[in-house]
Amino acid sequence: DRGCTKNGPKPNAASGRARTESSMGGMTCTTSPRAAAPAATSRLLSGLAAATAATAALGRASAQSGSSTFALGLPGRAAASAALGGSSAAAVVPAAAASPSGDKGSAPMRQGLCMVLAAQVLAGRLPGRRPSPRRDSRAQERRLVPAAASKTKSTAVSAEAREIEEELVLLFETSEEPSIYKVRDCLSRLAKLSTRPANSQIVGDWIIFWASKQGCVEKDFGTGFTDDMWFELQEYLLRFYPKREGRICLGAEVMRRIGPFPNQTNFLKGKYSIIGTSGLQIVFDDIKTDDEKDIELKDGKTEIVVDLQCIYSSKNILAMQSEDENGDCDFYVCTPLEDFYKEANRLVGGERRSTFFN
Repeated sequence: DRGCTKNGPKPNAASGRARTESSMGGMTCTTSPRAAAPAATSRLLSGLAAATAATAALGRASAQSGSSTFALGLPGRAAASAALGGSSAAAVVPAAAASPSGDKGSAPMRQGLCMVLAAQVLAGRLPGRRPSPRRDSRAQERRLVPAAASKTKSTAVSAEAREIEEELVLLFETSEEPSIYKVRDCLSRLAKLSTRPANSQIVGDWIIFWASKQGCVEKDFGTGFTDDMWFELQEYLLRFYPKREGRICLGAEVMRRIGPFPNQTNFLKGKYSIIGTSGLQIVFDDIKTDDEKDIELKDGKTEIVVDLQCIYSSKNILAMQSEDENGDCDFYVCTPLEDFYKEANRLVGGERRSTFFN
């Protein structure tokens, strides 16, 4: 629906569509956009018509004055800017492209120049252009805000977990028999705050600092020595090696022997398995006394299997629970050690005897 005639616009009365007319070099160009054309196309056509009219007039003036160049001046630029929504770019075109001989012979060339000028004015106005660096920076800022907020939230959770850990240790230190309900309350709050699997931070050296009741450590971890009336469990140590070292687990059962005798230690060695996000199974199959003698387990057993559920783990606390066949649960809270073997040696008085004989 675009046509140019010598005498006037191309008739299109039946269509009823909007028409834009411009006169250039004795020719009248009529443009009828499609009814469903987007707004950007309408602005393009309006700006093109305004730029065409302004350029034709300026071209004739430039040809008569003999200047080397002519530009889209203020009237034409203002008209194009108004049609396009405020673009103020000026387009400069060589005057040689305009024919000084008159209007009729230069009309096609001027029409092409008008389109070039309109394209320059419309630069950056068409849809699909790349976003400006300013918009990019804003988008980056919006992307960084959630990450910063997440980091702040994680820091706050870590601080709260640290406070509960300190509260738990203080509870053990200030009472020989702390309330199991207070301990379980602390463990429940820690479990809710944890953002990692409960069994993800068990690697290291630990001592069972607290157990929920008398005799549960011996039942789950012990060799059976303490069933003898002459032995009493003093401490129990654990060491978990990382996966790259074979997930080896060591246990040290430190016992006090009744009478004028030093403490005695049984060493257990085996492997552990991670089950899901909280399960932990330890299998001790190499069990010896501190003088390298094999220990025979009761009922013909050859290994000790300990099934546990981790409640919470961090570099400061390892909390676990076991459940027997009747559904009764026992709870254990471990704290970290500097060195497994040094602590075992200290507990049996090895350091004191070495100093005495030296």
